[in-house]
Amino acid sequence: MALSAFYQLPLSEQGLLLYIELFADQQRDNILSSLSDDIRTSLQPAQTELKGIAPEQRLSTLSGLFKHVRKSCEQQLYIGLHPSWIAYELHAEQPYMTALIIQSMPPTVAEQVMKYIPKQIIDLFPPKGLLNSISEGYRQSVINHFEGRFPRNKKLKYLQAGQLETLVHLTHHDFQHIIVELGVHELAEAFKSSPKRTFATFLKQTHRALAERLITHAKKVEFPPSPESAKTTLTIVKDVMQNDKELYVKAGLYRLAKALIDQPTHVWETMAYALHRGWGKMLLEFRSDSPTHDAPESLRRDIHHVVEKLARRGKIKGLTK
Repeated sequence: MALSAFYQLPLSEQGLLLYIELFADQQRDNILSSLSDDIRTSLQPAQTELKGIAPEQRLSTLSGLFKHVRKSCEQQLYIGLHPSWIAYELHAEQPYMTALIIQSMPPTVAEQVMKYIPKQIIDLFPPKGLLNSISEGYRQSVINHFEGRFPRNKKLKYLQAGQLETLVHLTHHDFQHIIVELGVHELAEAFKSSPKRTFATFLKQTHRALAERLITHAKKVEFPPSPESAKTTLTIVKDVMQNDKELYVKAGLYRLAKALIDQPTHVWETMAYALHRGWGKMLLEFRSDSPTHDAPESLRRDIHHVVEKLARRGKIKGLTK
């Protein structure tokens, strides 16, 4: 039978209903009465669906739903987690442990992680049949220990003037594309407050396409930062001035750091883990710089506009599911 109402519920509410159906039917009324009216109302259609399951199909159906919820919860860990962080944590493991952990991941995640695993390690993986013979208890123990190394994604605080939590739900490629665009904005504003000769010298050294983007955005800057702020930005990126991509990435990460400066630690960590590990570490390092001379609300608003602009132009694929 169709269970559309059940599948539309958040995972936490799906799990609650299955717990009641499988293990706590006698406490049903007490459990439901402890919930808010809104939650009880949202659960009602799904409860009706579950009660309508034929007796001879009930146990197998509920068991199947329970496995679905458990697997979905396991996949939650990998949302907003760049595969380079996972691969880094695997590098010290024995090949058979690495293979066992990767085998437990959702196929799409496992495929991405494998791209970061050296071929000489992959060649040492045991046969799949041997991995399948490992007991479920041992397998789960290994997986739980490994997953415990990563911070569980907490729901990001709603950020005024733009919801930056949108960023961690983008594909890794799209998030990186946005970082580069933020770098263009950061450098354009910095050069707007710098001597024209400094800007002209830089434009001669950078890639033509990027130089044109810089010029275009610099013309749109209405409120350039203070000379002190501009100097700080240029000082931050001066060590990568000869590498176009690294230059814009570093400037973009610095701009994101300034937008996060008033946010709690878990927001910084969530953003960092959604980026390639090298970029994420750089973002966390910028936190200690405490760039307090910029208004984070204005920067968050600009980031939100960048996401919308790139989405309209078809430059990013949009949100991952």
